[in-house]
Amino acid sequence: LSTELQEIEAARREREVARAAAQEAAAGLRVKLAARQSALEALERLEREREGYGAGVRAMFARPGAGDLGGVVGTVADLLEVPNGLEAAVEAVLGDRLQWVVVERFEHARAALGYREREGAGAATLLPLETLPAASAVPDDSGEVSWAARLVGGPRPALLHYLLGRVGIVSHLDQAETLWRRNGVVATYVTRSGEVLSPSGRLTGGHRDSERQSNDHSLL
Repeated sequence: LSTELQEIEAARREREVARAAAQEAAAGLRVKLAARQSALEALERLEREREGYGAGVRAMFARPGAGDLGGVVGTVADLLEVPNGLEAAVEAVLGDRLQWVVVERFEHARAALGYREREGAGAATLLPLETLPAASAVPDDSGEVSWAARLVGGPRPALLHYLLGRVGIVSHLDQAETLWRRNGVVATYVTRSGEVLSPSGRLTGGHRDSERQSNDHSLL
């Protein structure tokens, strides 16, 4: 009888060990499933956020194998922290440059371009950070103009200065023209509603909200 009780107890312990192992394995599977679900949701969110990009740029971030590209930092739009109320101005002044793919070095740009060509992924512009010119001093703000490089944030100061270092935010187009006609700083001036006056005198304007809703998506 004692031997039978020992065997029963041993079998019970084995079942408990097996049950604990099964519960641990199930918990591990649940964690993996949750991680994969989170990754899928993140990819779907990124895909939605990139709906406004050209096909070549979207393909570089979405297709299998693109993750093997070294040195890809993100798009220009990914790397700009634009305050509320400045989105229209920044989109107007940068335009297609918001879709440029930023990489660390020139060799990374070559590799990314080669991938795009092999995959037939469409056009894309690659911007190596190492080739950007040294940042020059941003002009002082005044009651007439605030400089975009001080208002817009981002993790890559060199990129920020390259794109926005000579972009002035003004309240209206008349003010932009007054500043443009003065001798001194050569700059691009933009209103918060998106009217742009370039150093050469080229004017760009018009509300893009209706166009964006029907044809495009905001990148910021």
